[in-house]
Amino acid sequence: MGEMIDMADEAIKTRKQIFGTGINLNQLYLMRKNPEFAYAIYRAVLCPPDGTPVMWIAEWMGRPLKQKVVGPDVTLALCELAAKNHYKVFILGGKIGSAEKALENIRERYGYFEAEYYCPPFGFEKDEAEVRKIVKLLADSQYDILLMALSAPKQEIFVEKYRREFSIPVIFGAGIAIDYYAGRIRQAPQWVNRIGM
Repeated sequence: MGEMIDMADEAIKTRKQIFGTGINLNQLYLMRKNPEFAYAIYRAVLCPPDGTPVMWIAEWMGRPLKQKVVGPDVTLALCELAAKNHYKVFILGGKIGSAEKALENIRERYGYFEAEYYCPPFGFEKDEAEVRKIVKLLADSQYDILLMALSAPKQEIFVEKYRREFSIPVIFGAGIAIDYYAGRIRQAPQWVNRIGM
């Protein structure tokens, strides 16, 4: 986690764009079925193992990983970095009202940081006018961190396709994390995570 947050901080300071998402078992499956998604993941830099089964697979392949780092924890750590360094965050996606509530809860924990959010309509990726509106919104935002709360593989494909059109340095696929921190969806208990369920 520390390495990822250091990379994110450096990217913001140098304005060099990096992106990524936590990799879980479902995403490994999707990579085999969806070449566009697989390509987006191969181009990503921040790809922590987001699940115990991913850790097991790496171990079985003789390439053990340092630490499981779940996406919601990365999302929280990026918000903490934003609060500490006065970075600006943009949240794209989540259920209607989730970003606002999640920001309220996260700011209570880490302090205030500037943030903006937009929840596009379901199926927006098939509407060229809506896609162009979102890309322009991101291009005009001048934010430091983009949290994509659109779910896989939609968020990764969107980022790989359009990220060159906006200059936000750190882009992370937050997935369902925003709904967690809004209190709308409960995370599994720690003992369930530990046994890999």
